Amino acid sequence: MIESVFGMATGVIITALIIGLIIILVTMEARTRRAKQKMLHDERMLALEKGLPVPMDYDLTKKRTPFVRGLVFSGAGLGMIVMGFLQTQHGEDADLVGIGSNVLLVGIGLVIGDRLALARSKEQSAYPVAGSTYRSPDNPT
Repeated sequence: MIESVFGMATGVIITALIIGLIIILVTMEARTRRAKQKMLHDERMLALEKGLPVPMDYDLTKKRTPFVRGLVFSGAGLGMIVMGFLQTQHGEDADLVGIGSNVLLVGIGLVIGDRLALARSKEQSAYPVAGSTYRSPDNPT
């Protein structure tokens, strides 16, 4: 009886710690982004006051590293599948294999999506920029 209470309390405490960590990380990221925006705003206002040219717009979007999320999900899914197979050898249920294969398929889908997005961005960057001296065969003037 007391072991089941300790087991449940451990799960609740670990879940609360993980949720708390996620909340702290998201709050810190939002605070950092807000501080960057304030610094850029102050810089622009100072440039306007002094009559200097206003600095260019900065890209505040988060730089995306392709394939990372997909590889993390795929690795987690493979780990769950292996753990599920190890559990089935000890006579336990194979529920973890099904959950792991879902996570693995999500990871594979994310990798494929990142690959397609990367190919699309390379394809779009191959086109000439508006206002360039490029003349297409359809419009030679």
